[in-house]
Amino acid sequence: MNRNSQGIRTSIKTLLSSLFTTFIVTLGSQSSLCATEQNQKTVTLGISEFASHNINELIIEDTIKTLQKALKNNKLVVKRLNLIGITNAVKSKELDLVLTSAGAFRRLVIERTGLRDLATVASDLAPNPNYADGSVFFVRRDREDIKTIADLKG
Repeated sequence: MNRNSQGIRTSIKTLLSSLFTTFIVTLGSQSSLCATEQNQKTVTLGISEFASHNINELIIEDTIKTLQKALKNNKLVVKRLNLIGITNAVKSKELDLVLTSAGAFRRLVIERTGLRDLATVASDLAPNPNYADGSVFFVRRDREDIKTIADLKG
């Protein structure tokens, strides 16, 4: 692990611990947190399936561990979902927390799902998360009918 990765992990652990402790204390019984038999609360974390070799992969497991530590005697349920699954789960209020890409987050905000940001990952490799991901479409040369993204529909 390089020095930049270690610095990111340390900063993220500190930030997440503080944010999630505040989240748990603030929301307590007024959120969709489910009470269990022993007065435990269950917090459900939805994690988007990210493209392989994502520069933020290192912090996902650390985020889960930090949440488990912050929740102490409460239960953390982690659901790894594709984009459609995350979208549906957010809209149906099945998740208490979501870890997703900037683009997916923005789309969910635009759709007025009630999702709010608690933390954003930034690093020397991706100082602005809004420009950290990208896509490319390859089209066969003989497909004259596909000239724009809209042409891909269907």
